[in-house]
Amino acid sequence: MKLFDLASADLASADLVPSSADSPVDSPSDSPVEFGTADPIPPVDDLPKDGGSIVITFAKFSDGRGFTHARRLRAEFGFTGPIIAAGHIIPDQAEFLRRCGFSHVVIIDDAKVPQWKYALSVIPSRFQTILDSPHSRCLSQPH
Repeated sequence: MKLFDLASADLASADLVPSSADSPVDSPSDSPVEFGTADPIPPVDDLPKDGGSIVITFAKFSDGRGFTHARRLRAEFGFTGPIIAAGHIIPDQAEFLRRCGFSHVVIIDDAKVPQWKYALSVIPSRFQTILDSPHSRCLSQPH
């Protein structure tokens, strides 16, 4: 089991490498807060601080609630630490995971690492822009 860094499109640094199957992250300051896509986001007081991480586990790759959780953690809760996707995720989701706020994914099969790298390199630019992006057509049109 390895942690794949979505920003660098490579394996994560040694201080984030999983130590066991039960705990995908070995964080020196905090144990990670873990919850599934069907669970609500924990209260802000229960979120990790000072470098702690959050692990969101996908029960199925088609469950989009994990993407919403990551986006809300970044935008509404102001969480700046690592958000790690675990469970049933596929390389085709790599760019969207990154865009929604995930920083890493747990890769169970080491043979899948090249697929994750390829998924982040195959499309150099986004097909769809975000509404508040300077490239959005919505911003250039008068209201």
